[in-house]
Amino acid sequence: MPESTDARKRQVIEQEVAAFTECGALHGCPFCIGRMQYDLKQGEKIAFLSGINVGRIATIRADTKSDQDEFQVIFPNSPKGSYYLCSHNRDEFVRYPLPSVPDWLCPLSIEDLNYLENSILRVIFNSIQTGASPDVRLLAKSVASLAWNGRLPVTGAMVFETLVIAHAPFVGRWRRLGFGGD
Repeated sequence: MPESTDARKRQVIEQEVAAFTECGALHGCPFCIGRMQYDLKQGEKIAFLSGINVGRIATIRADTKSDQDEFQVIFPNSPKGSYYLCSHNRDEFVRYPLPSVPDWLCPLSIEDLNYLENSILRVIFNSIQTGASPDVRLLAKSVASLAWNGRLPVTGAMVFETLVIAHAPFVGRWRRLGFGGD
């Protein structure tokens, strides 16, 4: 029986995200490294890279996995018996201590870098869903929204350098479309 179009698109998205993530992890991207960490053990510490817990450190509780995606963590100074249910699908985190920050990474806050990383992933998803070339306008709008909020103290060239070093196979397509100048 032939594979459905939606199933094929999901498979392509998974392959593209895996390639994107592996490429970034090889170059030290903390978000990519975090997406690859499924073998966490009791007692290990993680640092949250996004959401309400951004910047917080937590310890993984005893074998509390409810499924492959979720596990329980304890924050320092939390009331006795309280824990947070952490999810690979919802939370972005990396093992603690954090890996060295690569010198090619833009000098942005962790939240802004996370926003940029997720913007790149949205461009990949959108491209696969529509069957069109990557829409750099979507990425440019995300970067512009950071600038309009006065939170982006970097140039377009600096952002593009971050993209090129961490995710070169994907960015070559975007450069041909005109993204990457100041």
